[in-house]
Amino acid sequence: MIRTVFVVVVVLVIYFSFVSPLLNNMRAVSKDEELHAYMLTIKEYERYDPRSYSKCISHLKNFMMYYSDTYHEGSTAMQKMKNHKIKVVYYVQRMIHRLPNDANMDYVMKNTLEKLNNKLDNYINEAADRKGEYYFPKEY
Repeated sequence: MIRTVFVVVVVLVIYFSFVSPLLNNMRAVSKDEELHAYMLTIKEYERYDPRSYSKCISHLKNFMMYYSDTYHEGSTAMQKMKNHKIKVVYYVQRMIHRLPNDANMDYVMKNTLEKLNNKLDNYINEAADRKGEYYFPKEY
């Protein structure tokens, strides 16, 4: 009986110390309406390059996971965030190159890519400020 109470107390402490803050950070990031709007726009063109779309979403999820990890001290997530941002931009650019010859589609996707790139740069800049580092975005 005492052993089960001890195990329950340890599990609760671990949950409230590690799991709960991580989930709260992920919820705060997932509430970003601008980011959702950009991803919905990109999803409209998924049928032209489904592989690039799935890779883009995968790298964006990893980017957000590392972003939420920057709230913890001693995290080394900055370089990983930069790498995942580069991959997200790369796969959206691949999708743009696979579009049919339509100026409107091209304009919408390039505009979305530029705004998404700026949004991800803002996330990296915010994380860098939190860590006391400097971040200078690159032009793609």
